[in-house]
Amino acid sequence: MSSQKQLAIVTPLAQGGLHLKEVDVPTNLGPGQILLKVVAAGLNPLDYKMHDLGVLVYNYPIILGGDTAGVVEKVGEGVSNWKTGDRIGVGGAFQQYAVIENSPYILRVPDNLSLSEAATIPIAFTTAVIGLFSEGAHGLGLNPSFSWDKPSAGKSAIVISASSSVGQYAIQLLKFLGVSSIVAYASQRHADYLKELGATEFVDRNAISLADLPNHFPTKFDIVFDALGSPEAIKAGCDLLHDGGGFTTAMPNWEPFPAELTERFAKGNKKLAQIIASYVFSNTQALGELVAENFSKLYDEGFVKPNRVEVLPGGLKGVIEGTERHRQGKVSGVKLVALPHGKE
Repeated sequence: MSSQKQLAIVTPLAQGGLHLKEVDVPTNLGPGQILLKVVAAGLNPLDYKMHDLGVLVYNYPIILGGDTAGVVEKVGEGVSNWKTGDRIGVGGAFQQYAVIENSPYILRVPDNLSLSEAATIPIAFTTAVIGLFSEGAHGLGLNPSFSWDKPSAGKSAIVISASSSVGQYAIQLLKFLGVSSIVAYASQRHADYLKELGATEFVDRNAISLADLPNHFPTKFDIVFDALGSPEAIKAGCDLLHDGGGFTTAMPNWEPFPAELTERFAKGNKKLAQIIASYVFSNTQALGELVAENFSKLYDEGFVKPNRVEVLPGGLKGVIEGTERHRQGKVSGVKLVALPHGKE
């Protein structure tokens, strides 16, 4: 009996390119596994870094990709919380069908949220949650119990690279936390939209450089969220933070944090967190469960809006073009999404 086939974007070997190929649809699910029909796949800068640098890649060939939203096609033994037809948002891959492991932090997609919009959420939203809410080395510990009582009321914050996917969710989560002053640092063309998300002030990155940014403000901040993760952003973030404040950065965890800045944080009693960019709450599963439980309410009450979406033409072929756009830094303020089946 012939296997059912699907299309996927395959990287055959290290730096081996992105190739649209026909592969088998997985049919034999193990205990705790889910077969997902991938309706929408979101692209991230991490995709090209995994391809070009080999980071977080352990075997080849590989099907890259992270953010996905789709419909449960089939469940394996022991999966009782999901059924065929359920709409979910989770980490997946650039293919038409993906096998995922059941977990307590898979997000149920509300009926009034499109799957294209839902595909902007898993990695970027979770990354922002971990950086702000979780305790330990990867977060500032501002809300580990997922309180709705504005635990950071009255505090001030600035978000560097605020128009990025992660930055947009950071702004919204800071507003949810009750932060009273939220500065967005991004390109001027995104100012109005970022204010709609919750920013109270805007600074144009094309008018004021990262090096000059700390001199722009008469006072320093309680919270600095760096969604860029460059050495320049980290230095600026350190200079923007007052003693006793918290700085969280999306600097890749495979890159060493500058030792001189670590010393400065320690001397100023400043909290430093280096976020893991992931949809998995690997070190904070209890928080992940709370996020999954509360997500629909967050969305329904307007605390979380998905990123603006640009749907790429050509189904999975669009992943190849979109990944190159990320590599060249030509994506700003929107989330690129591919539709593996050509439509929602």
